[in-house]
Order: sequence, then structure tokens, then C-alpha cells
Amino acid sequence: EVWEQLPDFMRQEILDGLPQEMRENNNNNQQQRANNTETSQQEASTASAEDMDTASFIASITDPQLRMEVLGTIDDRVLASLPQHLRAEAEIIRQRSISNRHHVPGTNRRRSSNNSSRPSTVVTKPVIRLPSEIKSHPRLLDEQDVQSLLGLLFLLRPIRKSLVRNVFFNLSQHPETRSFVIDNLISIVKPCEESQKAAWLPKAILGCVSMITLNSSQTHAMNGLAPPLASKRALDLLKNLCSRDNRVLYLTLTKHLELLLDLLGVPEYILSSQHVVLIIDILSCVVDPLSNLKDESETKKEEESEENASASELEKRKSENEIDIPKVKVSIEHLRNLANILTVDSCSDDTFNKATSVVVNLSKVSDNRVNLLKELCRAAETLGIRAVRDLRSQSLNGTNKAEKSAKSEMKLLRVLKTVSNLADNAEDLASLTATVNLTELWEALFECLKQSNSLTPSTNTIIVEGDDAESSATKKINPKALRDAHARLPMIKAFFIINGFSKDGKSEKLVVDFAHTYKLILNALVNQNPSLLDGAFSCLVKNPRCRVVLDFENKRLYFRSMLKKARHGMRYGTIRLNVRRSHVFEDSFISLNLRETNEMRGRLSITFAGEEGIDAGGVTREWYAILAREIFKPGYCLFKPSADSSAFQPDPRSYIVDEHLKYFKFVGRVVGKAIADAHLMDAHFTRSFYKHILGLPIDYKDIQSLDPQYYKSLCDLLTLNIEDLGLELTFSADSEEFGVIRTM
Repeated sequence: EVWEQLPDFMRQEILDGLPQEMRENNNNNQQQRANNTETSQQEASTASAEDMDTASFIASITDPQLRMEVLGTIDDRVLASLPQHLRAEAEIIRQRSISNRHHVPGTNRRRSSNNSSRPSTVVTKPVIRLPSEIKSHPRLLDEQDVQSLLGLLFLLRPIRKSLVRNVFFNLSQHPETRSFVIDNLISIVKPCEESQKAAWLPKAILGCVSMITLNSSQTHAMNGLAPPLASKRALDLLKNLCSRDNRVLYLTLTKHLELLLDLLGVPEYILSSQHVVLIIDILSCVVDPLSNLKDESETKKEEESEENASASELEKRKSENEIDIPKVKVSIEHLRNLANILTVDSCSDDTFNKATSVVVNLSKVSDNRVNLLKELCRAAETLGIRAVRDLRSQSLNGTNKAEKSAKSEMKLLRVLKTVSNLADNAEDLASLTATVNLTELWEALFECLKQSNSLTPSTNTIIVEGDDAESSATKKINPKALRDAHARLPMIKAFFIINGFSKDGKSEKLVVDFAHTYKLILNALVNQNPSLLDGAFSCLVKNPRCRVVLDFENKRLYFRSMLKKARHGMRYGTIRLNVRRSHVFEDSFISLNLRETNEMRGRLSITFAGEEGIDAGGVTREWYAILAREIFKPGYCLFKPSADSSAFQPDPRSYIVDEHLKYFKFVGRVVGKAIADAHLMDAHFTRSFYKHILGLPIDYKDIQSLDPQYYKSLCDLLTLNIEDLGLELTFSADSEEFGVIRTM
């Protein structure tokens, strides 16, 4: 003991003065004492670990991976002896492990067919993959031979279509013959003067005799065009070749695109729906590669990547017959024909959709996009003038019925939808539509809707459910008024597309006034077609000043559709909860508190401990009903009732509970889950609390449900003239917390 109390320098001096043998013995003794001490500490630690129970051992594990491994592989008998929170954690870990074996929660059901994840060192440009070229063999036919074969298209009784297609497909594999085929097919369909017409083109269908009665307009050439029967066959053959061979497609895109657009301006073709369909189909196929073009910033990155690419990588691309997609610029005169075709009667719905895709793909080139928007806006104004004339004509003649909707209205809506598709966002759409002046059209529309709005309800009415904003009274609309509203639906959609997202104060006021004036008609239309709120009527949802005119039922249907849309194509694991009936709140809190946000989107499957049965929906409804009563119990000190006990709001004394914030998050999750899964939950909160959730400002009127007497006093302060009373007032308030009253 005296030796241990000596300072280090004194002990060192004493040791230095001892003989060598004694110093070695002293070092050995110190080493032996240190080993004995370490051994005794290890024995004490082992004894302590043996005394520690399983729950304490698991709680002492701080490494997340080790904790997951222990809880995921622990024996079921040992697991049953653990506390509830550890059992819940182990169950969640096991469910996640099972889910990960099959799919990643919250991922799309459709998996990519390309499983390779090889990193690419080059950001390549969009390309067209071309088939191998036949160069080693000489061409079998010259241009005259190809023209002779194309003469088969002029036969009265055509050869089998598949045979003709295969012959010309094989011929187009040779580069020179391919050019002959495409050039001569184009010469069949393009208009030209009689003197400039190719000498090999027949002037009529071959095989027509005077004894056979045929429509001469289909079998004879007119106005510098080939016979319509032959031109349709030529267009069909060109369409087939473009869809089967990318080299034909590339040649047509780079050499004949403007000529194809010119065909949309030929009056004889415009009047024929079959010709319009074939031309639009060819254009849709030819310009489809342009859809892969990217914006200018990404293009610069691709060009830099191409410059930094190694020679071997570029050589590999060349060997794979890849060619960059050309950015074809089209003049405004040719694009005008494409914009005009959207307004003609021969353009069916399917053809219109394909023409829209052609417009969108051509607009990938910035110059084309600017010109297309100019032409579409010009076409919209022209159609607006025609629609005004049709609306006023119908109003005067009394033919304002659903089946009498003017074709000009539908055409205008189509054009405006195309402009909407070209817009990048709502702000871009607003700037585009600001150039379209349709003020006169809106005035005519308002006049028509006023007539429908002024119709008095009859005994035979269609009832649209109201909301609490207008008491419990139901709103009724006359059936004739609803038919008239359906007749004007295209114009109403066009009105919202043009004005709904404009930042101009005048346009915004026009939309708000329109929504409030014709809210009965708008709600009736939305009630019969809820998808309108996700389309042309979307500004009624996004504009807070317009949102108030929507009935609650319409808002609810829109909310459900948005939830369904968000979950489309996604799948999530099942949330399995095993709770004790006497401790539903605590067990549910322990289980759901450990769940991740993505996991909460899964389907609930509730099991009450000690009760057998399969949850087909009834057990979940009962679980919600029990929780709705439990969360408002005073013992949890989470919520306090309003003055009439009809609603609840957070209790300011909840801080007395250690994990009160986690409990509030749990309640929010349960309520949100009930809303998302469309389960009824008997939980009512005060208006002020709802306003806090929505981020809306509150005022003194919201306190009426909490403290009516205090609200009355506040109202008196606003109405009474305190100075006239001659009182020297002081103000105090009593606060009671757990039996202790404090005066402030």
C-alpha cells in the first residue's frame, strides 16, 4: 500500500537503484497482478450477462443491423415472452423481410424488361436504329421497272395486298431501289399540273370499260391528281413501308416530310376522310422518332459527352447502324396545313388524336413549336368567330339542345386542347392563350347560359346534393337546363382552358364571377362527370376563390379519384396488427409508430388477440370505431371537448404525457389512414383545429364553439362603448391545471 501511494518518479528512482534480478522479479509480479485483475473483470461481466434477461439484452443492442438480425431470427417461444413493444417490432421486421423477397413496397408492378444495369460512360444522342444495308449486290431493277410494278396499284381488281407489300418491302432493302420506290409513290399522290405529270402515270384505273358502271370520281384522274382509288393504295403502301423499315422512314422524314404536309392542303384529300386518315397515319409514323429529342440543355450535355467519347465507343455506334435523329425544321406554310386539318369535318376523334401527336412531336424542334403555336392560335380565333355565329343562331331559333351542339365548338375545343398539350406548365399555357381574343364568344356563351340559369325548377327535377355551406337545402336543376348546359359543355371547357390559369387580374375575375354565377350548372355537370375536375374544370379546384362553389359531394369524388390515381400501378404490403381488445390504443400505437410512411399505404389487416377470424373488413371497421372512442378519453390528456361536447381540439395540458407529440402523430396517421381507405371514423374536431391543419387564418368567431361565454364577451367589447360606462376595468383570467387554479 505504501508503494502504491508513492509518486511515480520516486518509485522509478527506487527501482533504478535495485539489482537487475530484483527489478525483473518486480516486473513479473506487476504483470501477474494485471492479468488477475482482467480475469476477475471478465468473470464479473459474464455473471452480469447471465443475470440479464432477454428483453434487457435486446434493449441494450445499439447497432440497428444487429438488432434487426436478432429480432428477425429470434425463436417464437422466446418472442412470446417479450414485452409488447418488442413483439411488435419483431413482427414488423419479419413482414418487411417477407415483402422484400417478392417486391419492393411502393414500386410499380410493371418491371423493366431490360435488367442490365451496366453504367454508360457516354450520354448518347437520340438515334434511329437502321437495319443492315445491302451494298454488295447490284440493284435488280431500274426506275422504269419500279414504275411498271407500281402500275399494279392502278388495276381495277387489285392483287392481294400482302403480296404487293412484301414485294416492295424487299425491293426497298437496296438503297437505290428504295429511292426509286419512295419517289415514285410520292409522285402518285402529289398534285401537279397536267403538263408536269409523270408520263408513266395512268389517267384512269386500268380495266374500266364502258359496260361497267363505276363512280368516275374514284377511277379517273382529276385536277392534277391520280385517281383516288390509286392514291389511297399508294398511301397505304407507303404507310406499310414506313412502319416496317426504319430506312424508308428516315428517307421520308428527311426528304418528303413537307410534301406530305402539303397533301393536307389539297381540297380533294381534305374532303375524303380515308385520305386524311392515311396521310395522318404516315405522318404519325414518320415523325415518331422526334419524340425522343430532348431540350437544349440536355442536347449540350450530349454534345459534350460525344466529344469526350472514346473512338471505340463511337466506332461501336457506327457498327450498330445508328444514326442521329434529324431536327427537321418545317416552314410555317406547311405547318398551317397541319393546324387547319384539326378543324375539318373529315377529322375523326381517332385521327384528331394522331394529328395532335404529330403536332407534339414536330414541336420538339423549337422553331416548329413557335410556328405551330401561331397557327393554332390563328385557327382558334377563326373557329371562335364561327362558334359565335352558331351560338347566336341557335339561341334565336330555339334549338339550344344537347344534340344540337355546333361542330365549330367541338373543333375549337380540339385546337385549344392541342395548345394545352404543347404547354409545359400552367404558366406557359396562360401566356400562350393570352394571344387568343375570344371575348365576343364568351359574351355569347354567357347569354346562352343565362337562359338556362333562369329556368325555374319543375316538378320533374334532377337533385344534386348540397353541402353545409348552403345549409341542408337541396339544390334542384331543371332537366331542360341540364340538357342546355351539356350542349354548351365544349364552350365551357374552352372558357376554362383560356381563362382558368391566366395571371391577368381581369381574366381571373371573369372566371370567379362565372363560377359563382353558374355554380348550379357547373355542379350538375361535375356531378354527372367527376373527371371534369381533373381536366378542363381543374381551375375550380386549384383556385381557392372558385373552390367554394363546388358541392361537398363533388369535392369528395375528386379527392377519391386523386387517391386512386396516386395508387395506380403501385402495390404495398399488408399492415398486420395483432392487438389486445383491452389495450387497443397502446398496442396500435406501438405497432404503427414503428411503420415507415410508405408502409402506411398498405391494406390493414386487424386481429384481436385470442380471437379467431379473418378480417374481411368488419374487424377493421370495429378497430376504427374503438380507436375513435379511445383517442378522446380524458386519461390520455390529448384532446378536450368543445363547450357542447360535439367536437374536440388538442388539450394544452398534453405536455404532462412524456410522448404526447408521438401520440398526436399516431392519431394523425390513424385519421389519415381512415380517410385514404374510405373508412368512417366518428371523430369530430373543432373548426379552428381544421383551419390550423389547412394553414388557414383564424379569427375570434372560431372560439364560439370552445367558449360561448367568452365569445359573447368579445362581441360585447366590439359593440359597447366602454368609455361611456365610466368604468376603470382590469382584466384577469383563471387557469385550472390538475386541480390547481392560477389567476393571470
